Amino acid sequence: KTLGNVSFQTASDIQLTNDVFEHLGGAAVDFGGGAHNNLIIGNHIEDVSSCGITLGEVDDYDTTDPNQMTDGNVIQDNYIRRIGMEYEDAVGIWTGYIRNTLIAHNDIANTPYSGMSIGWGWGAYTYASNNQINNNYIGDVMQTLFDGGSFYALSAQTNSWVTGNYFKDSCWNGIYWDE
Repeated sequence: KTLGNVSFQTASDIQLTNDVFEHLGGAAVDFGGGAHNNLIIGNHIEDVSSCGITLGEVDDYDTTDPNQMTDGNVIQDNYIRRIGMEYEDAVGIWTGYIRNTLIAHNDIANTPYSGMSIGWGWGAYTYASNNQINNNYIGDVMQTLFDGGSFYALSAQTNSWVTGNYFKDSCWNGIYWDE
């Protein structure tokens, strides 16, 4: 992960609402591992070197401590354009291991790689579960790289749902189920 311009670790009950993040290096917003009950709602993110929003980590898959799990966050109603301007493997919304998270009504377009990437890890048991990815618009993605899609899901995520999303103009896959 690249560094975030606004970054939190093990943060709880923070609200980032109706903010503008433009012309930035790294990721616009990063909530690292152990994030609980945070709201990222109604933000405008455009012309960013890396990801628009990142949530969670890639190395906490086997934690059993609920305080260390990324849990109960909301990413909703964000407008995300032209991310990955320098880091072409960046996505509009990226998550590592998360649970009980809602990602809904986001508008993501003009990305060099996937629009949204949810999950991490290959073949390992994780705490990732009960996530809802609903009613997002993702368009004009995969403009530079391949092996991705409008929506990229990686690893097991028990009792999670991807419903009502609209995927348009991906130069590779619409939905890419990896592992």
